Order: sequence, then C-alpha cells, then structure tokens
Amino acid sequence: MYVTLLFDVEDLVDPRSDDVVLRVADIFTQEDAPGTMMIVGEKARLWERRGRRDLIEAMRPHDVGLHTNYHSVHPTVAEYLEGKGWEEGIEEVVRRERSGVEDLTRILGRQPSCWGRAGSTWGPQVAPALRRLGVPSMMYSYTHLGDARYHVHRFCGTLSYYWYFGGYDQVFCDDEAYARAWEELLRHLDREATAGVPWLGLFVCHPVTVRAEVFWDFLNYNRGMNTPEGEWRMPPYRGEEEWQRAQRNLRRFARDIRGLPGVQLKTVREVNQLVAPEPTLIQPSDLLDAARTAAEDGEIRASGRLMSPAEALYLWAVWLNSGRPEGSLPFRYVEGPIEEPPQLPVPAVVKADQVVAAAAAVVHSVEGSGRLPGQVRVGQLEVGIGTLYRALASLRVRPSADRVELLPGPQVPAVGETLAQEVRQGVPGWMHKPDLDVSTHAAYARLQSWTLKPVALR
Repeated sequence: MYVTLLFDVEDLVDPRSDDVVLRVADIFTQEDAPGTMMIVGEKARLWERRGRRDLIEAMRPHDVGLHTNYHSVHPTVAEYLEGKGWEEGIEEVVRRERSGVEDLTRILGRQPSCWGRAGSTWGPQVAPALRRLGVPSMMYSYTHLGDARYHVHRFCGTLSYYWYFGGYDQVFCDDEAYARAWEELLRHLDREATAGVPWLGLFVCHPVTVRAEVFWDFLNYNRGMNTPEGEWRMPPYRGEEEWQRAQRNLRRFARDIRGLPGVQLKTVREVNQLVAPEPTLIQPSDLLDAARTAAEDGEIRASGRLMSPAEALYLWAVWLNSGRPEGSLPFRYVEGPIEEPPQLPVPAVVKADQVVAAAAAVVHSVEGSGRLPGQVRVGQLEVGIGTLYRALASLRVRPSADRVELLPGPQVPAVGETLAQEVRQGVPGWMHKPDLDVSTHAAYARLQSWTLKPVALR
C-alpha cells in the first residue's frame, strides 16, 4: 500500500510556529520519511520576508502542496465562491489562488504538487481552476466514489485525493495517548490492506499544534472575524518537557511508519506520477461494454476507469453521428452540465433518428463549451441529460433499433446526491461566517459528479 504523510503548515500569526515547523521537517528528513508539506501561500511569503532560508531549505527533501493562499483569512475559499456561477467561480479561484501557486513555486523552487483545502473551506470550481493554474491534483477533497479503493480519482479532469486517516496533533506529547494512536493506526492499515486499498493519505499533524494548545485561527479568525494584526491573540504553548517528549514520539512515528512491512511511503508528487495517464483513443469494445453496463443499470455509475459518465455519453453521441465507425474514437475530457436537468415524468417511446438528432446536439454542445448540456430536445420532448444517457446506451447496444424508450430516472450519477449532502453538512461551520450559503457549492458538486472516475495506480 502506498502511504502519503501529510502535514498542514499554516500559522499566519505566531512567529514561534516557524521553529516548530523546522524541527518537525528535520526529524522526518533525518528518518528518511519524506512527506507532503501543505503550505499556505502567505506562510511561504512570511518565511521569505523574515529571511528564514533555513526553513525554505528544510522543505527541499519534502514535497510541497498549496494549502490555499490565505487559509482562514476571510473571505475563505467557500466564502468567496458563495453564490458564484460555474465559470465565474472558476475565474475567482484562479484570481485568488494564482499568487499562492506562483509564490510557492518561486520561494520553494518547485510547482506545488497539489492544492489542499483548509479546514472545511472548498468549492467544486477549485478542480477546473487547478487545471488552468497548472496544479495537477487536489488534496482533502469532498469528492469521492464511495469506495476506499478509489480514494484517488478524477473530478472535473483533475486528480483528486479523498480525505485521510490520522491527525495526531495532541498525542505526540503524551506517551500513553501516542501508543494508543499508533495501535489504532496499525489496525486501520491492516483493514485497508485487506480490503485492497492501494493508497492512504496519512495526516500526521499540524506541526504548530504539536506544541501550541489551540489553533491560531480559532483565536483570531473564528466565525468570519478578521482580527487586525495589532490585536492578534497568540496561542499558549506547551512547556519544554512536553515538547521534548513530542519530538521523541515524532521520531518514533517517522522511523516506525517507514519500516512497516507492506507500506511504501510516497509523496503526492510521486503518486501523481504513478497514476495511469488518460487514454488517447477509446476502442469500440470499451464503448460497447460501457453502454451495456449503463443499459442494464437504472443508475448512472462513475465506475469506468477509461471514461467518466460524461465522456462515455459524449463518445456514444460521436459514434452515432460519425457513421457508426468500427474503429477507435479520439478521447476527450468532458465537463458535466451546469444547469439542473429536467425529470421525465413518464416513459416515452421515440424514433431512433430523433435520438440521433439529440446526440448531434450533445456533440455540438461539447465541442462548443466543453460540457454536457443539462437537457436536449428529443422530438417534441425536453429531456434531461440522464434520460438521454440511458437512451444513447440503449441505441449503442442495439444500433439497428428503429425506436428507443426514454425512461425517467436519475439525472446525475448515483454518488452525486451523496456529494451534495456532504457539502451541505460539511462546508459550513469551521471559521466561516455564520450565514454562509453553500447551496451553489452543493449543486455544482452534484452536477459535476458526471466527471468522476477512478484511476489506476501503476
């Protein structure tokens, strides 16, 4: 099993935190256990302004990701995406996160391997924005396929790493608590290995709260508050004895995790390279297999490694409108719809050539905008894209049919409703302003579940 060690480096208030980060990074370097340091853009700029070349050099043996540009400073990611449309939101993410990407690259000497949300602050427009920013993956994502074997997957064309296990900020300074946490980790690793899980994100700690007793942002940025710099409250720190004990347990952790049988430590940058690339061509047999699965299943499943549901639908449409070729078709990424598809109230039977005409409209939409339409006209009916998905699958399986049944049913993949609910429940709270409205965040997460697909690790 591949295991990625994750550290969130983020205190923008207390200069003492720099020395804690330095010590934690050095311990894991000395024990040959490199991790992915998720560094806030403003944190890297603070190191530069403070002349902390020692910290910048200490990051070199480790991978670096962008832990948002400003973390808890308001507006946070979810706050600045509130009420934004799809393209408007993508542009806003690019505008606000660009300097974080550029400054991390300039200061630390390499492009971030990933972008990771801070706390619960997130929006689905982040994924396509990262494609524009040249960042290949997204960490701590709200997107998933409901199966731990596919915690590494694609969403909106971007590699996405779902969640993590761990978080030992408070236990390193306590030998008994650390021993219990280590035993639970061993049990978890054993369960995951038995289930065939190929990758685990192991969150080690926020380095600063190994020593600080409370979070810096809770004291200064909670519930939408932006405390002025002159009024910042500094978190209390644990004493020297506890800090020495924490360092010993950090070293034990690094040494022991590196030595575990069956565990291969890989940074996010390394795992990105292990992901099988996107196909360039889709074979007729693959298109037919996907259509058979879809035609037999009332749900829309985001389970195909070659094609997301959106990509499969588009390629069925291309096949129908290009003379139904026997050869392969060029693959392309396809975004999900951004409008809510209508539900067909009752089944309807239409002529096959009307479905073919609707397929042509899909091809035109994708080639013009890069995304699926929410609805298309089939004869005299306005049909949701989920209904058309089932109709095209049926026609791909039975290409000689002269009539096709349009069926009511789901308009988004089965996991889409789960994602929307988790966004509604998970994003509000944290440091956010109390009245944060995440309705558009949830709606777009649901609609863009059309782009989900698992990946294979080599």
